[in-house]
Amino acid sequence: MKIRPLLLVLAILANIVMITTFTYAWFANNQLYVIDTVGATKEQYFAKGSGTEVDPYVISKAEHLYSLSKLHEMGLMQQKYYYTMADPITGNPVTIDFNDASLPTQYQTLFKPIGDHIYPFLGHFDGNQSIIKNVNINGSLKQDIGFFGLIGDDAVVTNFFLDKPVIYSNPLSTDSRVGFHEHGVSFSDSYATGFIAGHVLTSATLERVYVIEPMINSGTNQYYNGSKYGLIGNTSDNASSEDGGLSNAYYFELTAAWLHFIITKGLELDANTPLYVETGLRLSTVLSINSNGQAVITGNTYNNNYYTISTLKVSYSSSFSNPVYLYDLLIELGYVTPSQGVNFNKKNIDVVGGTTVDNVANTMSFGVSYNAFRTPYYNQIFNARLLKNTIVLYVRATGESILGQMTATFAPNAELRFIPGFTADSTQITGYRYIENRSWNNKNALIAYPGGSGATVPIHIGSAFAAVIEDANGNMIVVNPNVVIPHYYVFVLGISNSQVSTVNSVSFRYVPASSDEFAALYDVDVINNVDEILNNPQYINSDLYFDYFLGLNQTMNVRLLKTFDASGEVYRLYISGHNAGSSSFYVNVTNMSTKRIEIYINNSLLVTNSNKSTSLRFSSSGITISTS
Repeated sequence: MKIRPLLLVLAILANIVMITTFTYAWFANNQLYVIDTVGATKEQYFAKGSGTEVDPYVISKAEHLYSLSKLHEMGLMQQKYYYTMADPITGNPVTIDFNDASLPTQYQTLFKPIGDHIYPFLGHFDGNQSIIKNVNINGSLKQDIGFFGLIGDDAVVTNFFLDKPVIYSNPLSTDSRVGFHEHGVSFSDSYATGFIAGHVLTSATLERVYVIEPMINSGTNQYYNGSKYGLIGNTSDNASSEDGGLSNAYYFELTAAWLHFIITKGLELDANTPLYVETGLRLSTVLSINSNGQAVITGNTYNNNYYTISTLKVSYSSSFSNPVYLYDLLIELGYVTPSQGVNFNKKNIDVVGGTTVDNVANTMSFGVSYNAFRTPYYNQIFNARLLKNTIVLYVRATGESILGQMTATFAPNAELRFIPGFTADSTQITGYRYIENRSWNNKNALIAYPGGSGATVPIHIGSAFAAVIEDANGNMIVVNPNVVIPHYYVFVLGISNSQVSTVNSVSFRYVPASSDEFAALYDVDVINNVDEILNNPQYINSDLYFDYFLGLNQTMNVRLLKTFDASGEVYRLYISGHNAGSSSFYVNVTNMSTKRIEIYINNSLLVTNSNKSTSLRFSSSGITISTS
């Protein structure tokens, strides 16, 4: 009577073993792994160990790294397991070369990042000063792309070298992005790419990881894809919020050609689209193309307000339900790349009505504006539409006296000036006092743009029009910066001539005055060879980083090399395969320790300097460079 239940239990146990064995066997056979035994224990996918702190999993071969990657992708390593790279007998460091001729061909294929947006790496990885050479990372269908993908809460990754890794980061427009997290660039489904890791949470530890001649290949990129530092793609407090955009260093630009493009594309949508709030008015009332092909933001007013590019809302409903910003709609339809650094952004820079844009001459025409308005009162909503014929910039409050560097180009007859709402006052915390309801009776009350057209100049609070904070509804509220820490300082640029004059472009860039921003990269760097570290316990990091953001179908390959010549060490950044399409993108080099750098485009030297900041703008018309 007891034999049947016993047999039933044994049958169930056998089925469980078969199912478990099949699951891991599928993994092994799918990857063509050469292993002696396929079973239900993770230990069989490493040289030895049980994954505890005192008995870590030992990684000594390429197949063990593949196992680590695949087991994470399957969600089977979501505990704090411990790993070390070592010879299983001696415990010495190992070198794993994915170009080793003796390596089975199945291990020479593309390698998936370790940990991803679904199953992050949560363990403790000690490389034991080992070397991983010639690994090719396949970022397909991964949001966070690097040797490690997403390094999660309290994880530790330390103490190894990556020699000549190639990171393939080429998301397709058709890829599924369900479950992707926020990367802080206006899209929740953008990609982050780095040599070492795609995304590192701030609670994780990443240290003593060094890279030799790494490369990112985005030569066939189709979607929004960027890197915050080059070495790592992104940092954040958690996997759903990003630290300060793609980089706390930021930049933006407005050109006449881009503004003409925005107006043209807006009208192509539907010139008869109603404007939100302005009942009875159509988009074609505000934007137009004249007989000369020039784009016009009209100076017609509604309730004494002039139109601006960034504040235009449109609705296809006669009741004005579900209105959207025109600019956001252009982003959604793929006409505009949503990034600080791409020419126009609603919270970066704005153009107020009464402006004619000529894309042939590359000019924006403005008239006299300085005596047309007053500074707002405290707690009042800042309304850019009251500032006819101006360019309005929103610059982050950084706590530093210099808020950034601006470059403006304008006609020789133009007198481009800042319209200031502040005056110097040493009794104030900021050194400046805001004047409510201020007016200007003549151009001498304004601040002339220093250095003339084409000059790059520092800007500070004394040239600002007002200080604002952004409320929960997106309104900009005027505040006293000596009492409340503002989110932005607003700068207003106007023409002070008696006749209409022209502006070609305005760009802005901010780089932190200290390297505190780069704490996530403490003790990781690009080096020339392993002996730089092994023979030099006092090695000092280069503090050299780069950032970029690619839009739809924008492509680029980038390689960073540290080498030595007769003058000493030099860092060489090689960029190739770049295609900006009809838009533009930037590559920005932040050089905190003012190392000597060389930037090559398609293997031709473009620029050599030791500047703290170098910004390259790629567009269909070529490459422009700005430095500070």
